Amino acid sequence: MIDPGKFNKRIIICSDGESFSEETGRDEGRESADIRTVWAAVSHVRTSERFQAAAIGAEKTVTFTIRFQPDLTVTEDNFIKYGGRLYNIKSVSDPLEKHETLVITAEAV
Repeated sequence: MIDPGKFNKRIIICSDGESFSEETGRDEGRESADIRTVWAAVSHVRTSERFQAAAIGAEKTVTFTIRFQPDLTVTEDNFIKYGGRLYNIKSVSDPLEKHETLVITAEAV
């Protein structure tokens, strides 16, 4: 059973969108597009894990757990906005493939 009290932080799942200019006929750079704002449980890497993460250069790793939503697809191509920071998604998993939660591991930009 999922404890709804743990999902107490708002995060925004975003994707990169291309900004195509009709006038010039070329790509004018990339813009982000918000996909969805969701409630999440946010946990930072613990001290023992931090030392292991530092060994591979991932010092600002955060785990976001959200409720599974069948109409929401989250991949490593997306990123997360949370607490005024951006996080690149490193992995997405559905624990035990129960379709209850998604665990998203991300690294601060």
